[in-house]
Amino acid sequence: MGRRKKRRVGPTHEWEQIELLRAWDEQVEHERIGPLVLFGEPVPERADETGTPERTLYRRIAAFRDGGMGSLYDASLPRGPSSRP
Repeated sequence: MGRRKKRRVGPTHEWEQIELLRAWDEQVEHERIGPLVLFGEPVPERADETGTPERTLYRRIAAFRDGGMGSLYDASLPRGPSSRP
C-alpha cells in the first residue's frame, strides 16, 4: 500500500483558512503576530482580522521580541535540552 499524499494547499491571507490548516496552536500564534512583527502591519487591523483583542496582540508581540520563538509555546510544557533537570 502506498503512502497517502498530503493535499497541497496554496498560500492564503484569509485568517479563517489559516486556522483550519494549522497543525499546532503555536502555528496560530505565529500567524497571528507574524505580519505585525515582520512587516509592521497596524495592530488594530490585525485585531479585527483575527478576532484577537489589541492588548493581547501587543503583549504577544512584546513577549516574542523578548523571548523569540520560545514565547509561542506553552511555558508549562518541557522544551528541549535546557528544560531538563
